[in-house]
Amino acid sequence: MKFAFILNTNGGHPDTYNVNFNTASEENWIYGVTGVEEGVEFAKTLKDKGFDLVNLCGDFDEEMTAEVAATGIEACNAKYLPAEMDKIGELTDEQLCEYGIIIVSDEVKETEVIDKKDAACNIYVRFVADEDAACEAAKDVIAAGAEFMELCSWYDREKTEKVIAAIDGKVPVGTCGEI
Repeated sequence: MKFAFILNTNGGHPDTYNVNFNTASEENWIYGVTGVEEGVEFAKTLKDKGFDLVNLCGDFDEEMTAEVAATGIEACNAKYLPAEMDKIGELTDEQLCEYGIIIVSDEVKETEVIDKKDAACNIYVRFVADEDAACEAAKDVIAAGAEFMELCSWYDREKTEKVIAAIDGKVPVGTCGEI
């Protein structure tokens, strides 16, 4: 499976702002873009590159997500529960550049840590095996500097609420899954 998570950054471009983590049967990429329009156009190219699933950060709305999905690739965008949305609305531009991402991988035994420090945006990515590992990873990304986090589409409302509880609601948490 080929998976991409696309986030809107301040000055990032997919050619230069990216990280990846591969396993025997998975190829996982995190890409930064500048502006959601650039993000939509980039995401639409991923089907031809063999990607199966694209998760888009919370800056992308339902219409943009549908435009990406129209290419035949599964696409989801991050959403926030009402209380989490209130918290994210209080963040400054500087805080929005300290971004945690947690992704479940079927092949991960131990949490894989990938941090990228960049003028465009600092990201703290954790690839985890399950819910318990995700709860620990959420604490870890906060300790690393994340001021908010988004979860991949594996996280439904119940799993997202468990992550929020594990961190005592310290930072806003969104999910690309169904809430």
